[in-house]
Amino acid sequence: MQVQKLGGWVFYIGDHADQLDREKCGKWMHFFNDKSFAASVCREAVLEGIVDEAKHSDDATGVCCFYLNADDLTAHQRTIQFFLDHNLIRKTKTGKLFNISFKYDYQTREGEYGSSFHPEISLEDFLDLDTGKWKNHSVKMPSGDKTMLSKNQMTEEDIKLQYITPAVTSKWNIRKITMETQITDGRINLRGNIAFREKPKRADYVLYLNANNPIAIIEAKDNNHSVSFGLQQAMEYAQMLDLPFAYSSNGDGFAEHDFLTGTEREFGLDEFPTEDELIARYKAERNEGTGITPAQETILDQPYYSSQNTYPPRYYQRIAINRTLDAIAQGQNRLLLVMATGTGKTYTAFQIVYRLLQSGMKRKILYLADRNILVDQSIQQDFAPLEKVIHKINVAKDDKSTITSHEVYFSLYQQLVGDDEQEHFSELFNPDFFDLVIVDECHRGSAKEESRWRRILEYFSSATQIGMTATPKETKYVSNINYFGDPIYTYSLKEGIEDGFLAPFKVINVTLDIADGWRPRKGQLDKFGNPIEDRIYTNSDYDYNIVLEDRIQQVAAEVTRYLKATDRMAKTIVFCATEEAAERMRIALINLNADMVKKNPDYVVRITGSDIYGKSKLDYFISVSAPYPVIATTSKLLSTGADCKMTKLIVLDEMIGSMTEFKQIIGRGTRLREKEGKTHFVVMDFRNVTRLFADPDWD
Repeated sequence: MQVQKLGGWVFYIGDHADQLDREKCGKWMHFFNDKSFAASVCREAVLEGIVDEAKHSDDATGVCCFYLNADDLTAHQRTIQFFLDHNLIRKTKTGKLFNISFKYDYQTREGEYGSSFHPEISLEDFLDLDTGKWKNHSVKMPSGDKTMLSKNQMTEEDIKLQYITPAVTSKWNIRKITMETQITDGRINLRGNIAFREKPKRADYVLYLNANNPIAIIEAKDNNHSVSFGLQQAMEYAQMLDLPFAYSSNGDGFAEHDFLTGTEREFGLDEFPTEDELIARYKAERNEGTGITPAQETILDQPYYSSQNTYPPRYYQRIAINRTLDAIAQGQNRLLLVMATGTGKTYTAFQIVYRLLQSGMKRKILYLADRNILVDQSIQQDFAPLEKVIHKINVAKDDKSTITSHEVYFSLYQQLVGDDEQEHFSELFNPDFFDLVIVDECHRGSAKEESRWRRILEYFSSATQIGMTATPKETKYVSNINYFGDPIYTYSLKEGIEDGFLAPFKVINVTLDIADGWRPRKGQLDKFGNPIEDRIYTNSDYDYNIVLEDRIQQVAAEVTRYLKATDRMAKTIVFCATEEAAERMRIALINLNADMVKKNPDYVVRITGSDIYGKSKLDYFISVSAPYPVIATTSKLLSTGADCKMTKLIVLDEMIGSMTEFKQIIGRGTRLREKEGKTHFVVMDFRNVTRLFADPDWD
């Protein structure tokens, strides 16, 4: 883009300002990549008389610039207000200052920064470029200038810019403050088959103790509200983010709620606590006022693992990680984390393990799972940064004299306790070898008194033990809460959907001709040619006590009809009563979708525990990029553990009495893949199983 010599102020807005002439534009400003939006902004600015001329680039970057007369202060102020009203002014590309313009003198070919207060006030008047801290605000406006608006005429953004931001940044390192911090992604709502997102929740200001630990939140309101008007909203967000301090302000002062002491107070704008003061209060008020321990401080300062290939933790993952580490630092040895399927339990476990290893608090770690796919997924994906110190236990090959050289060990419990009940774990490791044991999906057996997992846990009883599950199991027979204690943190499926991190779903209840209350005709035969007993049948009979070909065909026809009406390549899991029922359903679906099977014979595949061919196709089915198989018929194998990211249709054609199993099955569809077109999923119910949604135990 060519910048013409028109004189005066030039405002650059775009994502690739570094591609412009650096001599003419400096380094920065607002970032967006939408060319059409840039064009509309330029057009609107001219039509409203804000600027004399506005241009945008012709490429996809959407870079645009505005020209106006530098001597006309009113024009300058109108332009700044236009940018604010349209939410166009952000931080500079260097991230150092909010709301800056760039002045360029075309005669001397020299440029300088100016704040949006007035073109004659420079960046250095406000910010120490070496420390990143704001200077004392003693800069006076040039004579003759007045504030553009009175305080009660200012918008919330004006109040933040003119009053709250200077008050906070004068006391805090600007690098420990974020503004308009996005907390959630915004719930996905459905209208028919159309999905759209609500606005995400954002915090006006978040203050940080360090990169791992936000410490306070500030909610701003305009000056027509009281100082404390926004405090309840700030408290709601602070509780959501697990923060100890919440503040609100209207530009006159601040209101504070201290969650550690339960007290509130108001104070003046210039009395906001400094960074050192607030951190000192936090550390002194922890542990019921006894103060933070050295072990807690050590783990508090230990950073997360980060790289170009990893993402920063979401707010709930951060809470789960920090609460777990803090509890371990306080000496707690049994911990339970409850996180819904699809919310990143394994990633959370990895960050816990990484920070414990780096801090030196733990040195030998055992990660237990009950399915090989879970172990392999964990090693290859979330735990990949630790691959050099990871070992997957193989009792047939491992030697006790050499196995001890690793740091993180993965194992199936079936490997450590064989089918012959031989305790291989005691042959390979001493009881005190591990100082941390993580039990993945601990609802599936580890809590049973006589289970193999329980024997392993009791053998390594001196180690800290963390149970991780999507569905805590609590019955008169089995209790992992009794073993691990109450959950240290719970993030439910409902919360994940509300926050927009998990896919929402809709339910289609299908009532067949052969359903609850069906009675056979006189002399009617079942699929195998046997006479059907004359009685009233229910959904609990079909495929368990009686097999009816007509019913199988009706289910397969309904599934096919739905896929033809929506997307025939939508990944589908059909949960059947037994492995034999899964095979019968596979055949029925193949015959009804012969055109698709002709293109690829793996369009429909049975994936069950005893089906070797089907299990060999599991990795392809759960792959985001592999199109086939499309439909998987199964019994229990896919109900848990398998990371089926692209599942769009879950078909229920089995009886489910366990809430734990029901939650696990629904969890097969909850992962979001928006870029690949997965925004929601559908549950098609043939057995009235979705009545469990009304159960009090459902989320």
